[in-house]
Amino acid sequence: MDFAYTIHSEIGEHTVGAKVNGKLVPLRYKLKNGDTVEILTSPHSHPSKDWLTFVKTSRAQARIRQFIRQAEHRRSIEIGREVAEREFRRFGVTLNKVAKDGTLEKAANALGYRISDDLLAGIGYGKVSPHDVLRQIVPPERLAEPAPAQDGPTSRLTEIFRKVARRPATGGVRISGIEDVLVRYGRCCNPVPGDSIVGFITRGRGVTVHTVQCEKVLGIDPDRRVDVSWDVKGDLKRPVSVRVVTNDRPGILAEISHIFSEAGINISQASCRTTAPGEKAVNDFEVTIGDLTQLKAVMRSIERIEGVTSVERA
Repeated sequence: MDFAYTIHSEIGEHTVGAKVNGKLVPLRYKLKNGDTVEILTSPHSHPSKDWLTFVKTSRAQARIRQFIRQAEHRRSIEIGREVAEREFRRFGVTLNKVAKDGTLEKAANALGYRISDDLLAGIGYGKVSPHDVLRQIVPPERLAEPAPAQDGPTSRLTEIFRKVARRPATGGVRISGIEDVLVRYGRCCNPVPGDSIVGFITRGRGVTVHTVQCEKVLGIDPDRRVDVSWDVKGDLKRPVSVRVVTNDRPGILAEISHIFSEAGINISQASCRTTAPGEKAVNDFEVTIGDLTQLKAVMRSIERIEGVTSVERA
């Protein structure tokens, strides 16, 4: 994949496969000196977020992220346009008309956006509501009047944004500049109090919180980022996956479980397997943790067990 982007960005973006020394190989294949390479392309192929998990060069990473950001921005404009059209129509405002006469761009500037497309993308991302835009376009007394009932069902996306706006923020996280919004935690990284975290506005789902080291963060449009911080009050428990690799000896699993129990940590799920009889055992635990300090302490205790070769957060 890196080789395709080295040749030309457009070749990288349209790559569908590769042949090395005449044989088809996966895109993540590592080239060796002397290899003969043929890049297979298609005009209908486009970069995927998955590519970021295996490309190595900064050029390829930058181009892939740029394409993903642009694609997400275009999609957000489409969603924002759909939501705005339906909501504007309730007050007799036509989106196309206010876009043509410059009214929408003035509203965008008033709300801190450079152009009207950026404003529509903001609606699509959930950063701004259509009603905020209507306040810039429609006289206050007209907005105060009850909106006429719609003949058809309300836009599903508009309803989602309303439901999110009414949901209280999930305890444990403070979001800068946003109140009463639903907070979710990324299942890919399962952040716990004490982790360095970052939040991203997710269409129709409020704000999703990831650890700053999470691989998925690389592929998310930075325009959707919001500042978040831990605000833990009371007993907040978060699920964490811990992998313990050990020698395959009798009793070691019981010792690990005892360490978790002594620390007051509940094991909600466990999976244990051996690589070969008498060799290594791989033990995956899903546990509930109060904070990063507690997690690090129990991992250090497990590392001290005889026969444990590695302990890591999965």
